[in-house]
Amino acid sequence: MNIALWTTLFTYILIYLAFIYNPKLSPLHCYFGVYMPDAFQHSNEGKIIFKRFFVQSTLLLVLSLVVSLPLIFTRYFTTGLFSLIMLVQLILYFVFYILAHQKVRAVKETLPKADGALAKMVIDTDFIALKVHLRKRYLYLYIVPLAITLLTALYLFGNYSTLPAQIPTHWNYLGQADSWSDKSLFSVG
Repeated sequence: MNIALWTTLFTYILIYLAFIYNPKLSPLHCYFGVYMPDAFQHSNEGKIIFKRFFVQSTLLLVLSLVVSLPLIFTRYFTTGLFSLIMLVQLILYFVFYILAHQKVRAVKETLPKADGALAKMVIDTDFIALKVHLRKRYLYLYIVPLAITLLTALYLFGNYSTLPAQIPTHWNYLGQADSWSDKSLFSVG
């Protein structure tokens, strides 16, 4: 039960933080996927949109915990139920993000636009440099898990001869092996 509780708490909070701090990973002046002037973040509309997104996400976290914790303590919480709750969470977080995106776009539509006949094309080199920097940041975010996975695979295949004849292939929510397989390169992989 302790493993189920800590795994659930860790996963729910990690997903919550990933969505709440998503704007920190976005480029400057980009709010919920929309490029906006600097003043938007401190405007009333911006504060309302950010607050609503934060409140909705926090309520979803609390609701997920209220649903999951009694099931964990009564031992009715299965891996399938955990996966279903996580899937619903991710869908709802995505919906909240899309709603915030649409509201920011609506605010952007109300901003004055430059006259089309006199408008000039301006290349924002700072934005391009920031975009390149952001691509590198996301590249590192993908390289680290890939490197960990490759190192783990190298370690496993390097110690293949010391593995037992029967290896576990699945664990239940309590951390107990509930499915076994004969040792082969495929099952180890």
